[in-house]
Amino acid sequence: MKKEYTEQEYRRILGGKVTESEAVSGRIEETYAFLRKNAGLTGQDGQRKGRLGKRSLQRLWIAASGVAAVFATILCVGVANPALAAKIPLIGGIFRSVEEKVSYPGDYSRHAEPLAPDARQEAGTKDIPYEQESGGVTVTVSEYYADSVSLYLAVKIEPKNGFPEEMMRETKADTQEYRSLQLESRAVMDLSAAGLGKISFEPAMGCRAVDLVEGNFVNDHCFEGIVRIALEDVKGCDENGDMVEISQLPEHFIYDLRINGIYVTRSVTDEVIKLEGDWAFSLDVTPDDSETVVKEVGLVGECGVGIASVTKSRYDLFAKLILPEDAEEGDYTVVVTDEKGNLLQGRYGYGDIYNVYQKDIGKVTVAVCDYLTWADHRSDAAYLLSHALLKTEVDFEK
Repeated sequence: MKKEYTEQEYRRILGGKVTESEAVSGRIEETYAFLRKNAGLTGQDGQRKGRLGKRSLQRLWIAASGVAAVFATILCVGVANPALAAKIPLIGGIFRSVEEKVSYPGDYSRHAEPLAPDARQEAGTKDIPYEQESGGVTVTVSEYYADSVSLYLAVKIEPKNGFPEEMMRETKADTQEYRSLQLESRAVMDLSAAGLGKISFEPAMGCRAVDLVEGNFVNDHCFEGIVRIALEDVKGCDENGDMVEISQLPEHFIYDLRINGIYVTRSVTDEVIKLEGDWAFSLDVTPDDSETVVKEVGLVGECGVGIASVTKSRYDLFAKLILPEDAEEGDYTVVVTDEKGNLLQGRYGYGDIYNVYQKDIGKVTVAVCDYLTWADHRSDAAYLLSHALLKTEVDFEK
């Protein structure tokens, strides 16, 4: 049976003392020599030649030491435990490979949490590993990033016999830099630790679960992507089957995700090309809100539509609307421009949740337009702001 390593084991093994071989020592010295030579620090006469100052020199040696240490550790671990060494690149690797090529880019690999068994698994009461095979398809969830707005999962999909040609062909017909696979899933968010019970997301009950993974095909046997799960306004069914809304998430919760199908739909015939199976994952989630800022607005326009608050997290920005009793949320779209007046990009090309990665969003303009106005002029910031039902400026630096 294949050995499953926890995050603690990775840290223990990688952080432990290793016996350094002569080969490793030689390689480290070669690395130092290479950096000295190419940085122009010294010449054959021993004179300093480069233009690096003391601070730059210190940074160079710190970087060299880090590279050499990692190189030595990986070499030694690889010799002692090749199975573990083969698994090491997976940690952070999926996020790194696709994080700039999705509709919601971000440096998730810098802040990701590698997945380890939760308390239930450690107690032996539940066995839900993060790499599962079903129907000849292996699905791996290697790490996650979460704040109170979004939960991002790094996902790898590997069909033993490869993806159907028509499935790959259909996704490659898209014009975006990334490809999308649809998911048939359901989920349960366990908020019992905060006394809020369990919230179910069951499509059959009208509560939609996550339905999309964005990424790219590594080859015809592997797809790497990111799943985004919305947390900004959680709506699901409680244990009595009643629809509930959770506006404030606790500091910790369990998210159980079950995927039953991975598919694409033909754009012309609506035919479904599907990989069927049963993959279940339980995530022990602690949101990181170290960069989350909530600004209360409380502005209402003449039409009765308003903005209650605007929230900015590390990667997202969204406004919570105030709606008249007879209005539907889908009748309106939030429009946001950055400090330079540029429209922010919405999730999947739509409004409401906006990506703020590498954007100038110290001060933003937030407006509400009716849906038809936005749909007809979605790329024209000046027109949308001038025809907005209401707008306001939000300063996140105050």
